[in-house]
Amino acid sequence: MRIATLDQFVAGHESGVRVHPEHTGFAYSDGESNERRLLSILRKVSDLSTGSTELASCIEDWVTEYHFTGSRANLLRHIPFEPAGRVLELGAGCGSITRFLGESGATITAVEGSLDRAQCARERCRDLANVSVYCGNFQDIAFESQYDVVTLIGVMEYSPKFFEGDDPIGACLAIARKALRPGGILVLAIENQLGLKYFAGATEDHLGNHYAGIEGRYPPKGVVTFGRGALEKHLRRAGFDNIEFQYPFPDYKLPSAILFDQGLGLDDFLADEIVRHMEERDYSGKHRRQIHSALVWPQLAANGLVGELSNSFLVVATLQSAGAAGLSDRRCLAVAYATDRARPYQTVTSFLRSEDGKIRVAKRRLHAGDTVTESALKFTPTDDIY
Repeated sequence: MRIATLDQFVAGHESGVRVHPEHTGFAYSDGESNERRLLSILRKVSDLSTGSTELASCIEDWVTEYHFTGSRANLLRHIPFEPAGRVLELGAGCGSITRFLGESGATITAVEGSLDRAQCARERCRDLANVSVYCGNFQDIAFESQYDVVTLIGVMEYSPKFFEGDDPIGACLAIARKALRPGGILVLAIENQLGLKYFAGATEDHLGNHYAGIEGRYPPKGVVTFGRGALEKHLRRAGFDNIEFQYPFPDYKLPSAILFDQGLGLDDFLADEIVRHMEERDYSGKHRRQIHSALVWPQLAANGLVGELSNSFLVVATLQSAGAAGLSDRRCLAVAYATDRARPYQTVTSFLRSEDGKIRVAKRRLHAGDTVTESALKFTPTDDIY
């Protein structure tokens, strides 16, 4: 298939998706019936926003939970996407993250290989003029080096399935690198091959087999994930010289908290207390509980291993040393979200090191414009010493 620029993609598809001129299909799907069901729901609802209670009421199984829950956005809420910025989302899926990115006001270019999934993404963002959805394998696209941020969220691990050559991971990262402007940021999310949940008896997220990842039993030309050290080597090999690891819990798919390196290993801050009661998910439904993770996290924290054994990584990286250091607030030790409750009571709690050296806890309403009308319940934002 020939390499095409985005302006060569064919417009006029009824969904508003622009399609690669030689697109013939893409072998990744949640199942055609599931994607048609998602599209049907998206076409019927009026509130498509990240925190939509209308979409939340349509959740009935894992597929609808994954694509409609507002918890997906917790992965990126702490990252300041500038309204004047340009974001390239590689592997947009059905548009949950696309929607969140679009709500930042930035100009979003979302690329998805599956036409069914691209249609869902376009429908999810139909009221956002700053979002454009393209259908094509991003290997077959010539991107301009113009993007402030490129995202690979749950995408890079599939490279061996879709990229030819001896270094599919390097080839995937090279595409992202080429699309970044000088000083631009890569945002990457991926499961940790050595995540604690796999030792505790959860099956490998992609293969559905126990211990397949931690034993390195990935099939040739199949999905592959990495531990922190190996992932960092791949990024450095691709030219990313400033790399910041962050740790979504219980994983990057449906995170309730993000821990930062500056919040780990401290005597006056117990990061493990934030995450140890968060139940890890086995998406195959075949969990064999061998150990109780809630008892293990404090032991890992005492030995400086929380980051190494977190179930997922969120990585921000840049080609220039000045870039990634300013992406996250270095005062922030951790951030936690409560999104499994009625929308007016959903909160974000930030743990911040203040100038006087003390740790302050700031709890805020997640959706600032929401008001509480029930007289029996009251929401009081707090800002206090940890």
